[in-house]
Amino acid sequence: MSERFIPKEQSSAFERWQAVSFDKPSPERRAAVILPTADQIVALQQRAHDEGFASGVAEVRAQARQLGAVSAAFTGAVATLEAYMADSLLNLALELAQKIIRQSLAIRPELILPVVREALRELSGTYQNNTLLLNPADAELVSSHLSQELAKNGWRVIVDERIESGGCRVESGSGEVDATLTQRWQLTMATLGRNDAWLV
Repeated sequence: MSERFIPKEQSSAFERWQAVSFDKPSPERRAAVILPTADQIVALQQRAHDEGFASGVAEVRAQARQLGAVSAAFTGAVATLEAYMADSLLNLALELAQKIIRQSLAIRPELILPVVREALRELSGTYQNNTLLLNPADAELVSSHLSQELAKNGWRVIVDERIESGGCRVESGSGEVDATLTQRWQLTMATLGRNDAWLV
């Protein structure tokens, strides 16, 4: 293998390596490096702590706002669901009540007697044009059970097919009492703040 030497003129891109001195740096060189003081280090630590704390607080607040929004949305959804369920349950209860009333009157038609007595009591003491209007299905039952009370105050029983079974109307010279199922139902609904109609 032949050795090849490069003349110095052709080796301009190369520099000669020299070992770095391990002697102590000169005072001029030491002055160039400025180390922070203990107070500066404490200040830097405090600043880093404060910035980190402020960043953490901001993040916690942002998450708290998000959580608050989620909580408000959930609360609103629960309130809407509760209102819907309450309304649905009330509708179901009212529907059942109507069916129970109808069934009760079909099974026990004598349930009209307290209704008629109460209506007559409303207009007791009047003796002019006393009229009790009843459904044909109820007229015979009421006449047979309350014949003495009706005769005593001069009440006439008139059959009116427009009045649903289970209700009545009382008319006299001093006023009128509507004790039909429709009217009694509407009064009940008014106490509930509703206006559901009685289904004939």
